Amino acid sequence: MVEQGRQPAFSLIDPKAYGFSYVLSGSAQLILHDGREIALHPGSFFQLHPEITQALYVDNNSDWRECSLSIYRDSYQRLLAIHSVRLLSDVFQIGIQPEIISAYKDCHDLFGREEAVNTNQAVHAVLHCLRLIYQAIDHLRNKDDFLTQAKYILTNEMSSRKSLQAIASEMDMNYHAFRRRFKDLCDVSPGDWQIQQRIRRAQTLITEMSIEDVAEELGYADRFIFSRQFKKVTGLSPKDYRKLMVTTQEQH
Repeated sequence: MVEQGRQPAFSLIDPKAYGFSYVLSGSAQLILHDGREIALHPGSFFQLHPEITQALYVDNNSDWRECSLSIYRDSYQRLLAIHSVRLLSDVFQIGIQPEIISAYKDCHDLFGREEAVNTNQAVHAVLHCLRLIYQAIDHLRNKDDFLTQAKYILTNEMSSRKSLQAIASEMDMNYHAFRRRFKDLCDVSPGDWQIQQRIRRAQTLITEMSIEDVAEELGYADRFIFSRQFKKVTGLSPKDYRKLMVTTQEQH
């Protein structure tokens, strides 16, 4: 069954069948079976598995609308057997995607017919909807995997003076593709992001080490290059920043 409409302010979900929901508008809090509370917004996707109780709190005055679909337990077991349903327990923020809404609408139109629905046709419609959703989730995870790996390498290579071209090569990408993808996801280039991390690290070391040692620790060719970059980012020279930190610590 596919539904497109509102939820009451509070509902306890104890499904006897498998279902999944895609939020179109409004906001709510979903309480998972393990007690975690996750915010729902337009573009949120979550699944309901048989006998797993969850609670949904819709925000007051929220124009809550969702597309939801449920299938019988036996159909759910068959889909699990052929790996067409994934046992995902979390909420995924996949965003509003017209093709997913269209697939939900196709299911709604199909199941809303007065005449009997062909089983193969119904299964095909549901699987098409799920495939689109899982593709969106995989795309989201691939973004996360890329950023995790890129930030890990950029952080660990701060002291080695390894070039960004070499780091891109480690990720099997040319530099321009690496830079473009990183900036698309972080709104900052990998070079600028690495500089930010270097200066943040420098701020924690500056009261414990000499300026020369901090510069060497963070991969700078000399203290003068480090000092110029530090001042450009913080507005203070390393020496003045150290004095400020020492004075602040003494006052406390």
